[in-house]
Amino acid sequence: MAVFHDVWMAKWNVTNAVVLGVTIVPAAYMSYETLGFSYYKYLSGELDG
Repeated sequence: MAVFHDVWMAKWNVTNAVVLGVTIVPAAYMSYETLGFSYYKYLSGELDG
């Protein structure tokens, strides 16, 4: 996702730091979801019970 974000920013020729910063949030979220972050939270919740 980080590579996609960087390529997307380069294609749009974005030099505005605010736009760059705002688009990092969804890219980071999608990366964590892809890695299964929510699933690990679910598993840790099952261990507590």
